[in-house]
Amino acid sequence: MPPKLADIWGPFHRSDNKPNGSHHPATHWRCINAERPSTAPIDIDLEDGDWELMAKPNALESALSNKKSVNGEKGAMAGHLRRCEYATAEEKALAVRFAPTKKEKQELEKKRKQGGREEADVDADDEGAGGSGGRKKRKLVKAVETSFSQSKLQVYRGLDIPFSEDHTKAIAQQTLLATQSANLPERWTSDPEVMKLFMMFRSRALDVLPSRSQLGGSLLNDAAAEIERKIAAQVKDQDVLMCTDGWRSNRKDAVGGVTLTHKFETLLVDILRTNKLRKDGESMKQLFEEMINKAERELECNVFAFLTDNREVKARTLLAAARLYLLTFPCCSHQGQLILGDYLKEFKEAAVLIGELIDFVNWLNSHDKQQEKLGKILAYLLPNLTRWTTHLVAALRFASLKTLIRAAILNHRDAIVQAQVGAETNARKRQALEDDAIYHCNLVESNAWWDKLQKIIIPDLEHICFLTNIAQSDHVRPDQFFLALAGLFLHFHGFSTRPTATERKLGQNMCKRIEKRFKELDQVVFVLALILNPFEKLSRFGDKAQIDVFKLSTELVTVFHHSALYKRINSRPPKVPFTAAQQADFDSELKAKAQAVNTSFMQYLSETGPFEAWFAKDPPQRASYDTLHVRISLRLYFLSSNKLYL
Repeated sequence: MPPKLADIWGPFHRSDNKPNGSHHPATHWRCINAERPSTAPIDIDLEDGDWELMAKPNALESALSNKKSVNGEKGAMAGHLRRCEYATAEEKALAVRFAPTKKEKQELEKKRKQGGREEADVDADDEGAGGSGGRKKRKLVKAVETSFSQSKLQVYRGLDIPFSEDHTKAIAQQTLLATQSANLPERWTSDPEVMKLFMMFRSRALDVLPSRSQLGGSLLNDAAAEIERKIAAQVKDQDVLMCTDGWRSNRKDAVGGVTLTHKFETLLVDILRTNKLRKDGESMKQLFEEMINKAERELECNVFAFLTDNREVKARTLLAAARLYLLTFPCCSHQGQLILGDYLKEFKEAAVLIGELIDFVNWLNSHDKQQEKLGKILAYLLPNLTRWTTHLVAALRFASLKTLIRAAILNHRDAIVQAQVGAETNARKRQALEDDAIYHCNLVESNAWWDKLQKIIIPDLEHICFLTNIAQSDHVRPDQFFLALAGLFLHFHGFSTRPTATERKLGQNMCKRIEKRFKELDQVVFVLALILNPFEKLSRFGDKAQIDVFKLSTELVTVFHHSALYKRINSRPPKVPFTAAQQADFDSELKAKAQAVNTSFMQYLSETGPFEAWFAKDPPQRASYDTLHVRISLRLYFLSSNKLYL
C-alpha cells in the first residue's frame, strides 16, 4: 500500500511520471477546474477528484496540457497556492503551515509568545477556522474528516462550495433558533455524528457550524440583545402590566420570571435566580419595586399594574400602599384552581369519589393481560395541582365509559376476579387479590356512586373549570372574569334550595370562600370595568347590590375621596419633581379634568349627551357592532383620554 500523501497534496493533482527523476508534477485542481468546458456539471467535489462527471472524457488531459505544473515539493506547491487566483483561504492556510515564509514564521512566533488561548498554528489550519475551536475541536474535526477517507467509504462528502459572510451569519442564527426550538444541548453541534451529517450536505459545513461556546455565548447574547431592543421599541412610553411568577429549573434552582403585558402580548424582560432571596413581605415588596424601577428605567415604559401569584399577599399590600397609582392583583387564573381546592375541602365525599375513580383506572390499566394485548403500560389521567382542569376531564372520560364498564362486570365478573388472582399460590395473597377485585367491581356497580359522580360532582366541577378556562385566556377582560366569578357564586348560592342539609351547607361554605377570594382583588377595578362596558352597564346588578350613580361617581373620580380610582392612577410622581408653582398648576388641572370625567360618567349612566344615540332603542350603531362582534368597551376611555400622564 503506497504511503499516505501529505495534506499539502489535497488541492493538487498528482501525475504518475517523474520528469526530473525525483518529484511528481503537481497541478492545482482549481486551476484545472477553471479550464473545464462550460457544459460540465457544477456538482463536482474537487477534493475527491470526481472528474468522471465532466462532459468530455478528455477534459482532464486537455486542462492539464494548458496549465504549467509545479514540482511535487511542498515549497513549490506552497508558492503556487500563495500566487494562484483560484486558491481558497483554506488552501493558502495550508501553504503557511507547510512552507511558511520568514515573515509568517515571525508572526507565528509572536503569537506563541503572547500566550493567548488560540494555538500558534490556528491561522494555518487546513479548514481556515481562525482559531475559533481550539486544539480539541481541531482534533475532533480531523477525526471526522478522516472518516470520509476510509478504505471502504460508507458515506460521501457533500458539495465543496464556500459560504459567503452573509450565509455564515444566517446559518449561525438559524442554528441558535434550532437549538432553542428543539431544546437541544449546546454541545450538539460538536457531536461527531452530527458533524458527519452536515459534511454530507456540504463539505465545508464545519467552517460555519457554530461551536458550543458560540451557541451558549456570543450568539445567545446577541440574540437576547436584539430581542431586548425590539421590546424596548415596542413598549416605549406605553402603559404595561408587569407580572412575575416562579418555578423550578432543571437544576432545581428557584427561578423568577418577569414579564410585561402590552396589547394582549406577553413579553419576557428578565429572569432572576431567587434561591437566596428572603421571602418575607417587606423583602418581596422591595424586590417588586426593583423590578418596576428597572423596567421603567431601561425600557422607558409605564408600569400601571402589577400581578403576582396568590402567596405574596403582604408584599402586594405594602406595594399598593407605597405606590397608590399602581393597581395590584393576584393571578386571576389561580382563583379557579384555588376554588377547586376549596370545593374538595368542603365536600369530602367528592374528594373520596375522585380518589376511588383514579384508583379504579389504575387498577384496570395495570393488568398483565391488558399490557400483553396493547403492548404498553397505559397511563391514566391523574388530577393534580398544575393542570387545573384534569379533575373534570378525568371524571368526564370515566363517565363516558360507564355502559361498557358495567356491561363487562355484569357479564364477566367471575372471569375478572379470576384474572386478578391469576396463578398466585399463596393463600393470603390470593385472598387479598380476590378482595381487591371484588371491591372495584362493587364500586362501579353502585347506582348511587354513578349518580353522585354524574349529577353532583361533574356539574360542580364544570362551573369551576369554566372560570379557570376563562381566566386563562389571553384576551380575558376584568369584566368578563368578574361575570364568571359571579356566575360561580350564583351556582353555589342556588344550593340553598337543595333538599339535603349537607348540600345547603356546602353551598353556604362555598359562597363564603368565593367572597373571600374576591376580597383579595381590587374590587373597584372589576366593578367599574363591568359598568363601563356599554353592553352591560348596570344590568347585572340587582336590588341587593345597593348601587347608585353617586356612589359609583365617588369610587371612580372624586378628587377628595382617597380611594377614588381616578385620583389613584394620577398620583404617580413626575419623573422630574415639580416646583411649588408647577404642583399647584397640576392640582388645579387634575381637579378640572376630574370634574369633566365626572360629568361624562353621569351622562353615561343617565344615557344622555354624547351617549344618547348609543342607548336609543335599536340604534343602528349598536346593531353594526353586534354584527361585526366588535364589543367596544368604554371602561378605559375615561382613564386614558382624561389622565394627565401614566
